[in-house]
Amino acid sequence: MELIQEVNEFVRELSEGEGTGHDYYHALRVWRNAKEIAKDFDVDMEVIEISALIHDLIDEKVELISKDELIKKLRDFGVEDKKIQQVMDVVEKISFSKNIPKDELSLEAKIVQDADRLDALGAIGIARVFTYSGKTGRPIHDPRIKPILDKRIRSKTAINHFYEKLFRLKDEMNTQKAKRMAKAREEIMKSFLEQFYAEWEGRK
Repeated sequence: MELIQEVNEFVRELSEGEGTGHDYYHALRVWRNAKEIAKDFDVDMEVIEISALIHDLIDEKVELISKDELIKKLRDFGVEDKKIQQVMDVVEKISFSKNIPKDELSLEAKIVQDADRLDALGAIGIARVFTYSGKTGRPIHDPRIKPILDKRIRSKTAINHFYEKLFRLKDEMNTQKAKRMAKAREEIMKSFLEQFYAEWEGRK
C-alpha cells in the first residue's frame, strides 16, 4: 500500500490542475473503477493500480513526463523491472486511438482500459468532453459537420465526439461489469443530447 500511496502522490503533483480533463481526479476515478472491476478476476493488483494511476502521464494529449523519466521514477519507488515492463505495456496499449486488438492486451490492460473508458461516459464524461473541447479550441457543435463513424479520428466538434467515440465504448468494453456500468452511463449521455438538440433548435 505504501508504494501505491507514493505513486498516487507523484501523480497528484504532476497532474493536479491539468486542464484537459486528464487531471489527477481523472486518474483517481480510473484507479477506483479498475479496483472495482478487478474484484472479479485473479490479477496482479499492483500492476493494475499503478497503471491506472499513471496511465495518462505520457499520453500525447497530456505529456506531463517522458517515458524514460517515468520508468526511472518507478524504479526509484522500488518497482522491479519486470513489473515496470508490465505496467508500461498496459499504459502504451489501452488508448482508444491506438485501437490495439483485444488479443494483444493482458487481462490487467483490459481492466484498466475498461476503467479509463468508463470515465469518458455519463455525467463525468459529458463534462470532460466540453473541458477538452474548450482547452483545445474545438467548437461545441456545427450541424454542417457530420460525424465520421467508420474510423477513429480527432473529432472536429464536441457533439460529434459523442458519436465518433463515446457511443462506441459500451460495445468495446472487455468485462461484463464494465459493460453494465457503461450502459447506464450511456443513457445519461443520450438524455443530455436530446435536451441539447431541443434547445439548439429552439424547441425548449
